[in-house]
Amino acid sequence: MFPEFLSLHPHLQGFNVTIPYKQSIISYLNSLDAEAAAIGAVNTVLIDRSNKNPHLKGFNTDAPAFSSVIKSFTSGQLGQAMILGNGGAARSAAYVLENLGWKVIYIARQSQQHSPKMLSYQDIDAKLMDETMLIVNASPVGMFPDSESAPAIPYHLLNWAHYLFDMVYNPSLTRFLEKGAAMGAKTCNGMGMLVKQADLAWQLWNSYWKQ
Repeated sequence: MFPEFLSLHPHLQGFNVTIPYKQSIISYLNSLDAEAAAIGAVNTVLIDRSNKNPHLKGFNTDAPAFSSVIKSFTSGQLGQAMILGNGGAARSAAYVLENLGWKVIYIARQSQQHSPKMLSYQDIDAKLMDETMLIVNASPVGMFPDSESAPAIPYHLLNWAHYLFDMVYNPSLTRFLEKGAAMGAKTCNGMGMLVKQADLAWQLWNSYWKQ
């Protein structure tokens, strides 16, 4: 389907990729930016049509956008971070946090015995919550139109010391953030990250068009 889409739009020079295609798009690309390759996920594609066959190169502007927002949100603090989800958005978040110096744990629907960093929601207990400072929802749970849903974490164990960041931006106040705020946690939605990654993508395309 994607090759047909490209053939139907011969003047297309770039596009963004969203959940859940940030990993699967890679198989259609000719090359990757070094950061996108390290993360294993792409959200921005540049199409070079200077030769007979178009060359598609993948980039990840989610990572620098997330880095900018999360450093401001947590005031540069470091600790243990819990990432909800294991898709392309989660990979970007983990890449950034680990490079900043955070200890990262993934939470997915099923744990993986060979990976102590990959736990299930059933594995979240009081000790883990107490050891965790930052919780990032990098899954689509709670996104419109399923706005009443929230990741299945024990919200009653949250307190003022926790930071909750939701990559979801529609609705602006997700149930995840609402339930966290009710327990005193600090919260931030994904709108700032969305705007920042779009700006970085535009800069990328614009720099190429000016060549």
